[in-house]
Amino acid sequence: MEKYFTVFLILFIFLFLIHYFLVTMPALRKIYKPKKGKNKKTSIKELDYLVYKFKIDKNKINYKSFGFMVSLINSFIMALVVVVVEVIPFYFIFRIIIAFILLTGFIYSLYEIYGRYLKKKEERIDE
Repeated sequence: MEKYFTVFLILFIFLFLIHYFLVTMPALRKIYKPKKGKNKKTSIKELDYLVYKFKIDKNKINYKSFGFMVSLINSFIMALVVVVVEVIPFYFIFRIIIAFILLTGFIYSLYEIYGRYLKKKEERIDE
Protein backbone atom coordinates (compact mmCIF):
# COMPACT_ATOMS: atom_id res chain seq x y z
CA MET A 1 0.00 0.00 0.00
CA GLU A 2 2.91 2.33 0.74
CA LYS A 3 4.19 1.70 -2.78
CA TYR A 4 0.93 2.94 -4.32
CA PHE A 5 0.88 6.02 -2.14
CA THR A 6 4.42 6.87 -3.24
CA VAL A 7 3.50 6.34 -6.87
CA PHE A 8 0.44 8.55 -6.37
CA LEU A 9 2.51 11.38 -4.86
CA ILE A 10 5.20 11.25 -7.55
CA LEU A 11 2.63 11.08 -10.34
CA PHE A 12 0.54 13.85 -8.77
CA ILE A 13 3.50 16.23 -8.47
CA PHE A 14 4.72 15.42 -11.97
CA LEU A 15 1.27 15.90 -13.54
CA PHE A 16 0.67 19.09 -11.57
CA LEU A 17 3.91 20.68 -12.75
CA ILE A 18 3.29 19.66 -16.37
CA HIS A 19 -0.33 20.85 -16.35
CA TYR A 20 0.33 24.11 -14.52
CA PHE A 21 3.33 25.27 -16.51
CA LEU A 22 2.53 23.87 -19.95
CA VAL A 23 -1.26 24.10 -20.11
CA THR A 24 -2.73 26.53 -17.61
CA MET A 25 -0.13 29.29 -17.45
CA PRO A 26 0.12 29.81 -21.24
CA ALA A 27 -3.68 30.01 -21.43
CA LEU A 28 -3.76 32.55 -18.60
CA ARG A 29 -1.04 34.63 -20.25
CA LYS A 30 -3.14 34.85 -23.41
CA ILE A 31 -6.11 36.03 -21.36
CA TYR A 32 -4.00 38.68 -19.55
CA LYS A 33 -2.12 39.99 -22.58
CA PRO A 34 -3.93 39.31 -25.85
CA LYS A 35 -1.79 40.01 -28.90
CA LYS A 36 -2.79 42.96 -31.03
CA GLY A 37 -4.35 42.19 -34.36
CA LYS A 38 -5.54 38.76 -33.34
CA ASN A 39 -9.18 38.46 -32.42
CA LYS A 40 -8.93 34.87 -31.30
CA LYS A 41 -10.85 34.28 -28.13
CA THR A 42 -8.73 32.40 -25.67
CA SER A 43 -10.54 30.51 -22.98
CA ILE A 44 -10.03 27.84 -20.41
CA LYS A 45 -12.72 25.21 -20.84
CA GLU A 46 -13.04 24.59 -17.11
CA LEU A 47 -13.71 28.29 -16.60
CA ASP A 48 -16.32 28.33 -19.36
CA TYR A 49 -18.06 25.32 -17.81
CA LEU A 50 -18.13 26.78 -14.29
CA VAL A 51 -19.28 30.20 -15.52
CA TYR A 52 -22.09 28.61 -17.53
CA LYS A 53 -23.23 26.16 -14.86
CA PHE A 54 -23.01 28.39 -11.78
CA LYS A 55 -23.58 31.79 -13.42
CA ILE A 56 -20.30 33.17 -12.07
CA ASP A 57 -19.06 36.60 -13.16
CA LYS A 58 -15.73 36.17 -14.98
CA ASN A 59 -14.56 39.58 -13.82
CA LYS A 60 -14.66 38.53 -10.15
CA ILE A 61 -12.45 35.47 -10.59
CA ASN A 62 -8.80 35.59 -9.60
CA TYR A 63 -7.26 33.85 -12.62
CA LYS A 64 -4.01 32.89 -10.91
CA SER A 65 -5.71 31.04 -8.07
CA PHE A 66 -8.22 29.59 -10.54
CA GLY A 67 -5.42 28.24 -12.72
CA PHE A 68 -3.68 26.78 -9.70
CA MET A 69 -6.86 25.04 -8.49
CA VAL A 70 -7.70 23.69 -11.95
CA SER A 71 -4.22 22.22 -12.26
CA LEU A 72 -4.50 20.79 -8.77
CA ILE A 73 -7.89 19.21 -9.45
CA ASN A 74 -6.92 17.80 -12.85
CA SER A 75 -3.64 16.31 -11.66
CA PHE A 76 -5.34 14.84 -8.57
CA ILE A 77 -7.98 13.18 -10.73
CA MET A 78 -5.47 11.75 -13.19
CA ALA A 79 -3.07 10.47 -10.53
CA LEU A 80 -5.82 8.92 -8.43
CA VAL A 81 -7.45 7.16 -11.36
CA VAL A 82 -4.12 5.77 -12.58
CA VAL A 83 -3.26 4.38 -9.15
CA VAL A 84 -6.74 2.95 -8.50
CA VAL A 85 -6.84 1.25 -11.90
CA GLU A 86 -3.34 -0.12 -11.33
CA VAL A 87 -4.43 -1.68 -8.03
CA ILE A 88 -7.46 -3.47 -9.55
CA PRO A 89 -6.60 -7.02 -10.67
CA PHE A 90 -8.99 -7.21 -13.67
CA TYR A 91 -8.49 -7.64 -17.38
CA PHE A 92 -7.37 -4.62 -19.38
CA ILE A 93 -10.79 -3.82 -20.89
CA PHE A 94 -12.42 -3.79 -17.45
CA ARG A 95 -9.70 -1.47 -16.20
CA ILE A 96 -10.41 0.93 -19.06
CA ILE A 97 -14.15 0.88 -18.30
CA ILE A 98 -13.53 1.48 -14.59
CA ALA A 99 -11.08 4.28 -15.41
CA PHE A 100 -13.66 5.98 -17.62
CA ILE A 101 -16.33 5.72 -14.92
CA LEU A 102 -13.94 7.05 -12.26
CA LEU A 103 -12.77 9.92 -14.47
CA THR A 104 -16.32 10.97 -15.24
CA GLY A 105 -17.38 10.78 -11.60
CA PHE A 106 -14.36 12.60 -10.23
CA ILE A 107 -14.49 15.36 -12.85
CA TYR A 108 -18.17 15.98 -12.23
CA SER A 109 -17.97 15.86 -8.44
CA LEU A 110 -14.77 17.86 -7.91
CA TYR A 111 -15.75 20.61 -10.34
CA GLU A 112 -19.21 20.71 -8.76
CA ILE A 113 -17.58 21.30 -5.36
CA TYR A 114 -15.19 23.91 -6.77
CA GLY A 115 -18.01 25.68 -8.64
CA ARG A 116 -20.10 25.93 -5.47
CA TYR A 117 -17.06 27.29 -3.63
CA LEU A 118 -16.55 29.95 -6.32
CA LYS A 119 -20.24 30.87 -6.23
CA LYS A 120 -20.18 31.34 -2.45
CA LYS A 121 -16.97 33.35 -2.74
CA GLU A 122 -18.60 35.57 -5.37
CA GLU A 123 -21.67 36.07 -3.16
CA ARG A 124 -19.44 37.10 -0.23
CA ILE A 125 -17.71 39.66 -2.47
CA ASP A 126 -21.11 41.09 -3.52
CA GLU A 127 -22.22 41.64 0.08
